[in-house]
Amino acid sequence: MRYCMNCGQPLPEGATVCGNCGYPVQGTPEDTVTMPSESHAANSSVQSSSANPLIYSETPTAVIHMPSLDNSAQNSTQPAGQPSPVLPPQNTVFPSAPLPPAGNSGGIGSGAPDGGTQQSANKPSRKRVWIIVTAIVVVLALIGGGVFWYVSSRRKSEVAAAQSACQQAVDALNTQTEENAAKVEEAATLAKTSNSEVTDASTVKQLKSALDKYQKITGDKSGLSCPASASAEALRQVTSRAQSWRESQASDFKSLETAMNAVQSSKEQKAKKTAEEEAAKKKAEQQKAEQESAQASESAGTESQQQSTQGQTGGQTDGNSSAGQSAGSSATQTYANSRYGFTVTVPGDFAAQPESDNGDGKEFVNSSLNMTITAAAMHTTLTPQQYFDQTYRDRYNVSYSLVDGDVVVASWKDGSTIHYVRNILREGVVYSVSFEYPESNKPQCDPILEAVAPTLTPPAHATGL
Repeated sequence: MRYCMNCGQPLPEGATVCGNCGYPVQGTPEDTVTMPSESHAANSSVQSSSANPLIYSETPTAVIHMPSLDNSAQNSTQPAGQPSPVLPPQNTVFPSAPLPPAGNSGGIGSGAPDGGTQQSANKPSRKRVWIIVTAIVVVLALIGGGVFWYVSSRRKSEVAAAQSACQQAVDALNTQTEENAAKVEEAATLAKTSNSEVTDASTVKQLKSALDKYQKITGDKSGLSCPASASAEALRQVTSRAQSWRESQASDFKSLETAMNAVQSSKEQKAKKTAEEEAAKKKAEQQKAEQESAQASESAGTESQQQSTQGQTGGQTDGNSSAGQSAGSSATQTYANSRYGFTVTVPGDFAAQPESDNGDGKEFVNSSLNMTITAAAMHTTLTPQQYFDQTYRDRYNVSYSLVDGDVVVASWKDGSTIHYVRNILREGVVYSVSFEYPESNKPQCDPILEAVAPTLTPPAHATGL
C-alpha cells in the first residue's frame, strides 16, 4: 500500500491526490515509502536526523522516510512487529543539498538557523553597530571641535576689538590732557592774582576753585590701561571709564577757561580804573599845587605890602613883622635826602639842623616864628588808609584829613600848637613833610605851609631799602 508523502495517510490504489491533505501523488509504483519501524535502530536513525518527513540523500534517487509516530499511533495503525512500508523509488530527482549540521532540530523550511549560523549572522550586525557608533562619535567630535573653534575665534575677536576701542579711548584722554596743559599752566599763574589787582575779588576765588577741580580730574590715570591678557568685559569697563573721564575733563576745562576770562577782564578793568584815578590824582595835585602856590604868592604879596607900608610910616619891627619878612622872602633852599632820594623846598631863612644819624631826614627851624619844618622818610608795609588810621586817627584828635590815592594829609591841634603833615606813600616808603607852629603865628605860618607842602617830591623809584 502507498502512503501520502505529505501527511502519511494510506492512499487507495490508483489515487493521484491524497484524499486527506490534497497533496499530489507522484512517482511510480516502484517508488517505495518505508514506514517507521518499531526497531530502535530505525527510530534512532529517523529521530536523530530530522523531524521533517523527507530526507534527501546526496544521490539523485532519495529514500524518503515517513516521520516517526508515537507508540500509540503505531499500535493503532498496524500490528506490532509489522515491518515499516517502503515507498517505491521516485523518478523525481531532487537536487543535492548539504545536510544541515548535526543537532539541527528544525524541519525542512523552518528557517531556524543553528548556533553557527546565528554567530555568522551576528558578526555583520555587530560590525555595523560599531561602524555607526564610531561615525556618531566622529560627527560629535567634529561638531564639538567646530563649536570650540567658533567660540574661541569669536572670543579672540571680541577681545581684540575691545582692546582696540580701549586703547583709542585712553589715547584720546591723554591727548586732550596734553593739549590743555599750556592753558592750565596759564590758569595757575593767573590764580595768584591778588585781590587788589582786580575789580571783583570773587573772580579769583572762582578761578582757584575751577583749577582745583580740573587738576583733580586730571590726576593719576594709572588705572586706565588695556592689557592684552584682560577679558573683553574688563576692557570695555576701562573704555567706559576713559570716555567718561574725558567728557568730565572737557567740561571742567570749559569752566576753567570761563573763570580765566573773568579774572582777566577784571584785571583789565582794574588797570584801567587805576590809570584813570592816577591821572585824575596827578591833575588834582597839580591844580592843588598851583592853588597853593597862588595863595602863597598872594599872601606873600600882601605881607610885603604891609611891610612896605610900615617902613614908610616908620613902624617898629617886632616878631610879627620879622615873620612877615621871612614869609615874603624870595630866597629858598632845596633839601635832597641822599638815602631815600626825595626833595623838598623850604624858605631860605629857615636854619637847617644836622641830619639824623640814620640819614632819614632833616629839620629846618625859624626861631622868630617858632616854626619847625621836618622832611623825612621811612619804610612801611601799610596801605595809605591803614597808615592814616594807625599813625594819626588813632593817636590824635584830627581836625582835618585827606586820603587820596597815595597822598595822606592830617592836621590837628595839641594845646596851642598846630600840627600839619603831608605824606606820599610809594613802593613801600612813606615820604613826609610836617609843620609845627604856635596858633598865635597862624597868619604868618600858614602861607609858608601852603608854599612848602606841595614841593615834597619822591624819587622815580624807591631807594634806601
